[in-house]
Amino acid sequence: MKNLKSIIIRILWVALLLYQFGSLQGQSLISIRGRIIDEQNQAVAYANIALYNRADSSFISGSISDQEGNFQLSQTKLGHFFISVSFVGFESVVKQLDLQTWLAVDLGTIRLREERLEIEEARISAERIKAKREVDRTTFYINSQMVKASGTAVDLIKYVPGVQVDLFHNISLEGKSNILILVNGMERDANFLSQLDPQGIDKVEIIDHPGAQYRSDISAVINIILKENDKRGTSGHVYGELPLTRKEVYAFPTASVNLSLNKVNLYVSYDGEFSHFDIEGINKKQFSISGFDTTITKTELKQQESWSHKFNAGMDYHINPRNQLSLYGFVNPWSNQFDGIVVLNETVDDLILNSRNAYGDEINRNRMVYGSIFYKHLFSKPGSQLSLDLNYYSFNGHSTVLYQEENGNTYDNLSDPRQKAISARLNVSIPLSERLMISAGVREMTQRMGDAYWTAFKYQELVSAAYTSMSFSGEHLQLRGGLRMEHAVSNRENSSSITTLLPDMSAKINLPNKKSLQFNYGKTVKRPTVYQLNPNKNRIDPYTTIQGNPSLKPATQHELSMDYSILVKNNYLSMGTFYTQENDCMEYLSSVSEVSHIQTTMQNLGSIDMLGVKILGSVKPVKHVSFNPFLRVYGVHTRGNELAKNNGIENRYQMALESGFSMSVLFKHNFSLNTLWKYNSAHTRIQGSSFDDMLYFLALEKTFKDVFMIGITSAIPFRKEFTYMGGETSGRGFKEKFEENIQMSVVPVWLKFKYSFSAGKKGKLIDRTGDFVESTKRKRMIQ
Repeated sequence: MKNLKSIIIRILWVALLLYQFGSLQGQSLISIRGRIIDEQNQAVAYANIALYNRADSSFISGSISDQEGNFQLSQTKLGHFFISVSFVGFESVVKQLDLQTWLAVDLGTIRLREERLEIEEARISAERIKAKREVDRTTFYINSQMVKASGTAVDLIKYVPGVQVDLFHNISLEGKSNILILVNGMERDANFLSQLDPQGIDKVEIIDHPGAQYRSDISAVINIILKENDKRGTSGHVYGELPLTRKEVYAFPTASVNLSLNKVNLYVSYDGEFSHFDIEGINKKQFSISGFDTTITKTELKQQESWSHKFNAGMDYHINPRNQLSLYGFVNPWSNQFDGIVVLNETVDDLILNSRNAYGDEINRNRMVYGSIFYKHLFSKPGSQLSLDLNYYSFNGHSTVLYQEENGNTYDNLSDPRQKAISARLNVSIPLSERLMISAGVREMTQRMGDAYWTAFKYQELVSAAYTSMSFSGEHLQLRGGLRMEHAVSNRENSSSITTLLPDMSAKINLPNKKSLQFNYGKTVKRPTVYQLNPNKNRIDPYTTIQGNPSLKPATQHELSMDYSILVKNNYLSMGTFYTQENDCMEYLSSVSEVSHIQTTMQNLGSIDMLGVKILGSVKPVKHVSFNPFLRVYGVHTRGNELAKNNGIENRYQMALESGFSMSVLFKHNFSLNTLWKYNSAHTRIQGSSFDDMLYFLALEKTFKDVFMIGITSAIPFRKEFTYMGGETSGRGFKEKFEENIQMSVVPVWLKFKYSFSAGKKGKLIDRTGDFVESTKRKRMIQ
């Protein structure tokens, strides 16, 4: 009996172990999977999926979606359950689930709708991921910390990795300066961003390799996506900056009012720019003629007085759910003026040959006008649409540079540039399947350039373009490719019609653990501006002349890159390598005449190759601290053409660096401490190089209930002098170097304030792709 009892106990233990083992083996028999997307058919990454028991609502298991929106979880029992899908900024979705068999369950596609309560979105926005990489763009999500550190949208995009904003609000992206600015897909210029309230911005899309649908001269796109609101009402803001000393007047005031009615959204805004600095300009030329060493030194003590008033107005009209109309325009008078004392010294073999004192007076007054009409029609098939753009642009300028010497000699320089352009674009997008999209379009642009003072200069150009692109979105692979063909006809000297093919392609491979690998290739073309084409000779000073060239050829650029990105606890990091080749580079060619004058003419001088690595990120190392670094290190190889070689210009290879970071620290009671830093080494070109000093800002701000903000800002403290523009040039038998230095206080300080008001929320804005950009440089600095 004792042995029998022992045997029975052993059998029971074995049975119990077998039951537990069988139970454990059966825990993964039922697989539940699906895919999460939003209302724009975009994948929703890192959404929360939770499985509950329907009887008592007890939690059973959970998971999150990957970067493509896919999710999978397991269940060990049959029965009645429900699944909850949620993500910040979206309404939760609940699905009933009855498990009657041990077969896998595919819930298919689950669509999330955006949450309409703005207060909830603001409360939880800091929990969002920092960024998401897609095949054609990188999306950076805006959190409350970034908003509290920003007075305008210009301040806010400074916290986007790779975006750099200089002292005069000129924007560049990873070294590229020809940037297209969009707001909800609608074309705007950089100044328009000043009137946007950061509280209304949802995310910023960075398109560093624009596709065929964009104009051929665009090197990058920044698209500001606003929060979507349905309620009617009024809203707006007033923003101002106040310098504490008259020595550093540096202000960008803005104001805006928005009125949303039933189907119409109306808005007006004002953007101002005011700067007044004391500047010391130093220019030194050295050359050797007939065995004599000559040095010409020019020293300028001048005051810069710049102002700009820009008035914007627009209307978005939702005719019906399938037809939308948008009107937008601005008028922008602006001036950039330099006045002061000029001292010129000419020495030959260390003996002073000539010394001149003069008074310099420069007037540069301009007016820009822009208007656009945009129409979009949505077809019955989701994702299918047709859009039409009409754009008008006009620029009228007047520039006078006068040097009056003490002995009565006068040197003047007059220019009245004119430019008018009209463009029209038609685009159609059609989804061929759930994962395959095709789009195509045509564009016509005609422009005229001239000079009212130099009437012999008249330039006309007609550019016709046709393009198509296709994109594929798979679970682990995303592809995009396009081709743009442009045919340009102009009346330039010694030129004929030119047809250019511009291909582009991108591929993104999704790797495990929230990683991805991206490949890009694109070709762009840069056409000359009115200043580069004008052949009339302008005298900068008694020793220097400068002129354009109507025979310039457009410059083309090829760019190839590979990027590796990773998301670690919602922190975004990206690193990669890139190669660019620019052909027929348009640059000023300087040479020495027999009478010791420097003659500068715009020419095509050869090609430039750049090969390097880059790293950028958006991270939160500790709570309440956001850090956004950016770094590019690359080698520059210049190869001059025959014209460059005949002027003694040698090929060069140099290393270069571009770097910057932004950091924001949020304290209690809505105080924030913010810093921005930018440093770039000399920018190497075929004949010379350009440079500027390291730029950094410090700011302390406080917000009151997201309605009122006050702050104090200091730029480049403890430096006293800031080189905002400099350059070096060398050729056969001569060298030239110049610097433009702003004289500053030890600690320059500006106060700033902002007041936001709202009586309701904005209506929906129309989604649109921009098609036009100002070809005239907004800021023009004269050596």
